[in-house]
Amino acid sequence: MDVVLYTRRGCQLCDEMDLLLQRHGITARKVDIDSDEALQEKYDTVIPVVSFDGRDRFRGRISDVLLKRLLENT
Repeated sequence: MDVVLYTRRGCQLCDEMDLLLQRHGITARKVDIDSDEALQEKYDTVIPVVSFDGRDRFRGRISDVLLKRLLENT
């Protein structure tokens, strides 16, 4: 499973999302949206965004329950 966490420097919600993923045994590849103009335009006001296998699944905050459901179904 390829997991990407779209983030930016200084984003507290992004740090919290990363910790939540780690608690579920997921190591996400972090991508700073400010390093790419297209990503910045796409995700500027909705980070953090978590993508599983190329599909954006979560934006902003997520709950443990929703993440568990996704993991059970993959």
